[in-house]
Amino acid sequence: MRCFRQGLLAGVFLGSGLAALPLSASAQGDPAAVEAPAAPVSPALPAAPEAPPAPVIASTGDPVLDKAIADARASLPHFWEHASKFPGQAHWHIVKIGLPSTEGGNENVWIYTTEKQGDDLKGVIVTQPESLVGGLRKGGKIEFKESDVIDWSYDEDGLRRGEFTKRAEFADLTPAEIAEALDYEAIHPTPVP
Repeated sequence: MRCFRQGLLAGVFLGSGLAALPLSASAQGDPAAVEAPAAPVSPALPAAPEAPPAPVIASTGDPVLDKAIADARASLPHFWEHASKFPGQAHWHIVKIGLPSTEGGNENVWIYTTEKQGDDLKGVIVTQPESLVGGLRKGGKIEFKESDVIDWSYDEDGLRRGEFTKRAEFADLTPAEIAEALDYEAIHPTPVP
């Protein structure tokens, strides 16, 4: 079931609102290099000249995964409140969005959010993508919308909060198997305190 749900998640459609920024010097020279952003999440984005159409997150066809995405999006206010308590440490707080893949559909990537103003976000890709359109890769800078976010995560005492889509992969496991998987993945037993 794990691979099935991961495959569905990889196909989640996200609408417009995504824009790639030029790759940082470190990302151009070394695909494995990622520098934690020095800037805290702050209101520093200029106003967009024209608002793009609202992004759409289509149903995955898997009710467990759809609920996980809905729960992650509904709990974003907690995520942003927690992130605001750690200015300059954006690398502790990441969000997941889907970006167009060269193989069709979307590839989901984790992003450090470096700036936020309303629904407008800027960040740095922190996972190594396999096949993003435009050659985006780890360390690449990107602009996107909060409404593009399908999951979030932050570390708390060595365990990760959030991780709703990862938790959806555990839906068919027994309680003992879930406890073992959470421990193995270093995920907190509850997504939100």
